[in-house]
Amino acid sequence: MQGHDRRTAPDPSRVLWVLLALEVLFTALDLLFGSLSFVHPEERFNALAGLSLDLSPYRPWCGGCTTESLAAAPLFRLLGPTVLVWKIVPATLHLAMAAAGAAFAWKRSPWAAVTWMALVIAAPPAWRELGLTGWGNHADSLVFPLAAAALLVWGRPWLAGVVVGLGAWFCTTTLLWVPGLLLLDRRWLLTVPLGAAPMLLNGWAPPGAELALPELNAWLGWLLGPFATSAWWTDSASLLAGAWYAGLAGLALASRDRLVVVTLACFAALTLFAPGAWAENREDWALRAFELRYRVPLLTAMMLGAALAPRALGLLLPVLLVGLGVRAGDWTHLSSRVGLHITAEAPALDDCAQKGLGWVEGITGWGSRPPDPLPPEPTCPGWEEGAAWGWALYVGCEDYPLGPSDTLNQACEQVRR
Repeated sequence: MQGHDRRTAPDPSRVLWVLLALEVLFTALDLLFGSLSFVHPEERFNALAGLSLDLSPYRPWCGGCTTESLAAAPLFRLLGPTVLVWKIVPATLHLAMAAAGAAFAWKRSPWAAVTWMALVIAAPPAWRELGLTGWGNHADSLVFPLAAAALLVWGRPWLAGVVVGLGAWFCTTTLLWVPGLLLLDRRWLLTVPLGAAPMLLNGWAPPGAELALPELNAWLGWLLGPFATSAWWTDSASLLAGAWYAGLAGLALASRDRLVVVTLACFAALTLFAPGAWAENREDWALRAFELRYRVPLLTAMMLGAALAPRALGLLLPVLLVGLGVRAGDWTHLSSRVGLHITAEAPALDDCAQKGLGWVEGITGWGSRPPDPLPPEPTCPGWEEGAAWGWALYVGCEDYPLGPSDTLNQACEQVRR
């Protein structure tokens, strides 16, 4: 009987490889048929640096910006400077992060690695959107601490130190994981300078932060906001959001994993004593993913901790299935943005037209377009011109809510060149 059980039980290694392959496929579908091919204006700076071969660390505080520009440069020359080619860079970092988390979790338990990949596949849209946005900071940098943790549990401390150093240069928020990594091993400290060499050689200094205690209710509201609202999901998914975050938080703490628990504590402490890092953020649904960028390490650590908890896969299965359905529901049609030239942008618009373009930026929410957007009445002459340009650039050339428009047709022709 026991032999029969062993033959019929699924092999976690095969399941894990299938899930990794699915995440590669689903990431491609997110870009090609979903809404995640949106290019944020700040993200475009990094792409343009790679296109122009300006490969110097032009932002000393953002090594990730330089890194992604360097990575994009040969891709642009081989495949062309399009939105889809640019998105290969953050997509690769995202997939490497998923694999690194699985490698770390595997050492804890093979089924923990499977649960982690299931959480990645069924993650909320805003988390996935940030992972495919090439800002070179909070989301795309998560590959470094997770890779370092994986290297430590697999017995490669010297290489882990190099990765930690690179991560510190890429984005300083990776340092939130350092205390937890020290609990796994301390030998990696010796090789950190090798990885941090780009930062040290360029005279990098940590940005100044004013340490002060905020109002407690303001801090708690910011830290726990995603638990009480549907910010990471859609406006109609508040029940799902509540179940998701309550489950992740409870399972992450129940895992008692030292790396996860200490990292969560470091995140809470940083945001408590350095409110300047987040207090200016608005809780505007239209900018949902952008306003959640500082909380990406929090959610990711919670996902990892939840995966390590006993029987987590069964407990999370209902919301995992819903999350997968939400993701698949975004694959509606081939996005017209993926073939755009990375330099495509609106011409110089007057103040009135800029308001129309700003309306489109708002409703897209950096890619998460709500259903059936209702345009306001044009506020001034030229507003519709700006809206048409915004729609062509940020949404595509279909489903324009203002009806047929010569300006939209002209904009679509221009940005396709």
